[in-house]
Amino acid sequence: MLKWIDDRLSIKTFFLRPAISRGKVQWMFLPGFLTFFLLFFELITGLYLSLHYIPQNVQLVETRSFFVLYVSRCHSIGAHLLLIVASIYFLKNLLVGFYRRPREIHWLTLSLLLFLICLSYCAGTLLSATPAAQKTFSLLLYFFQQIPLGSVWISFLGLGEKLDATTLQHLFALHGIVLTVGIYFLVLFYLWLFTRRRPRRSKKKVGN
Repeated sequence: MLKWIDDRLSIKTFFLRPAISRGKVQWMFLPGFLTFFLLFFELITGLYLSLHYIPQNVQLVETRSFFVLYVSRCHSIGAHLLLIVASIYFLKNLLVGFYRRPREIHWLTLSLLLFLICLSYCAGTLLSATPAAQKTFSLLLYFFQQIPLGSVWISFLGLGEKLDATTLQHLFALHGIVLTVGIYFLVLFYLWLFTRRRPRRSKKKVGN
């Protein structure tokens, strides 16, 4: 029974085959590895901070625990690093022609993943509700109001004109649930694409 399942899903091959070919170290894989490591780091720290975030008070309960403050700083630094490393990984794949056939789906998935990471970064920055975050929110709100259907999206997300408790609750749901689920779904799909075998190119027959 297990052999029958493995013959069709290649589960054993997925876990036993190394993600990076052995032998000479390939530094081209480093940006991708750091991107997925930081995504995992942000997930763990974000889950912990979600237990202490109170949008009604427009702040983290940082006065109760030094560890909460420490994790909050680590999560903020990790978000900056993730945006930088993910952008480098995207540009690296662009330069090597990752968008060419037969990798079009990989490229579209990676592009959408970077877009969601940028949205999550912006939403997470606004959750701090600092004066700088308030100014950034006002600029983003003005920008979205100038583009077509921008006001429709603002109304759909339930965002007000200021970072009040209601707006922070909606941003928290967007950042902590919607975008997080979308990002890690794309990560799993992207990794699954890499486990597929590359199509073999037909060799031209050389005449005698």
